[in-house]
Amino acid sequence: MPGKTGTSRKAEAGGYGDDYVAVFAGLAPISNPRFAIAVMINEPQGDRYYAGDVAAPVFSAVMKSALLLTHIRPDDENERYTLLE
Repeated sequence: MPGKTGTSRKAEAGGYGDDYVAVFAGLAPISNPRFAIAVMINEPQGDRYYAGDVAAPVFSAVMKSALLLTHIRPDDENERYTLLE
């Protein structure tokens, strides 16, 4: 499920602070999009604050569950997924 990541520092008075916002947005299935989901993680904690590390996994889990619950087949017929993956 392709998408776009974005990681940015939060603005504060006089410039940028030390806190981040991580975003991942995408569509699925790509062959015939039925869902668009955007995930925003405000101030991710720890050393892993990039969107690919914190927002993309959330997107993947939510999108896989949405496709499964609505009985929409993945583009890759060999891909298997469950609600608890």
